[in-house]
Amino acid sequence: MSPTVDLLIPQMATGDATSNHTRLIQELLEERSIEVRIVVEQKNRSDTSTLHIEEWKGDATVSILQHSIGSELAQSVICKRLPIVLNYHNVTPASYFQSWHPELAKGVRRGRRQLSQMVSITRRGIADSEFNAKELKVLGIEDVVVSPVLWQLGSDAKQASRTDEAVDEEGGVVLFVGRLAPNKCFEDLIAAFAVLSRTRPSPVCFWLATPLSQATCNPLRTSPGSSACATEWCLPGKSPTRACSAAISYQMYLPAPQSTRVSVFLW
Repeated sequence: MSPTVDLLIPQMATGDATSNHTRLIQELLEERSIEVRIVVEQKNRSDTSTLHIEEWKGDATVSILQHSIGSELAQSVICKRLPIVLNYHNVTPASYFQSWHPELAKGVRRGRRQLSQMVSITRRGIADSEFNAKELKVLGIEDVVVSPVLWQLGSDAKQASRTDEAVDEEGGVVLFVGRLAPNKCFEDLIAAFAVLSRTRPSPVCFWLATPLSQATCNPLRTSPGSSACATEWCLPGKSPTRACSAAISYQMYLPAPQSTRVSVFLW
């Protein structure tokens, strides 16, 4: 009988690092003729290939749980007391979110509790980093390996070829890709860009990010500094209110010369 693997994740999303990681695990295993099922607690309308947690029997040869926040899926695993491989993607401490996003703080606090509750049923831990591996070992999981999140470049990706002479001494480009959230310390990036703008009069900053929530904007309103920078917005499917919220935070926080350009792409 061929082995089967269940990949457990709260929800499969598009463009999400953990979801992409899960898809690549699925591809790697299926290339080795291993049957794979993806088990979720929330199914998308277009998602017909996943199995809902209520239908899951836990009868696979190996069950791998992706854990980064509290979930009903993790709670189901805990209640069933089934052995798992725990793929740990770090649960950010709730203190980072409490004043910014109380609901998210509640979710990560639950994730921390569930992490402790899964120690006795975890047969092996897979951690994204040495830091995360130490967390698992402190909890009492002895068999832990470090394996960073899987990712794959597109087939048309090419190696950048720029010489030192090609860098504009008057400018330079700063690129940020990710969520605008307190645990990402994006305020450090803003401050660093402000320093760059003092030594290079025409830098460009590109942000590819999810929108700032109103809760995220509030702490930035009290930050020192003002901005005279030009800001371009590309907001596919986003409301003007979201754009205004993000614009306020830039104007309140980023001290920059008139020639600075900040392009923000939100989705």
